[in-house]
Amino acid sequence: MTWMTRPELDGSTHGAHGSGESAHRPGEPMPGLATPAEVAELRELEGVEAERRFLELMIAHHGGAVEMADAALARSTYPVVVSLAESIASSQQAEIDLMERMLAERS
Repeated sequence: MTWMTRPELDGSTHGAHGSGESAHRPGEPMPGLATPAEVAELRELEGVEAERRFLELMIAHHGGAVEMADAALARSTYPVVVSLAESIASSQQAEIDLMERMLAERS
């Protein structure tokens, strides 16, 4: 999965909803995508250590999905795209909230 290549509706290359310059370059991996090194690290862990690392990686991954959904909203007014992006942002944030609680339970 890669970062989007389209500029925002106003032609800018700012972050989602004009929030400032994007930290992502078009075509680069999506934010929050686990690296091969992170996946290898996770494979070596066991028990609560593995659970904690998995949750950390998934929180980052879901955060990337929220960021991409917000960026889609800054690039489209097409109703189906807007509805889907809003749904993705909302559901992924709810899952982040759940995983953060799960992570806190494993402290």
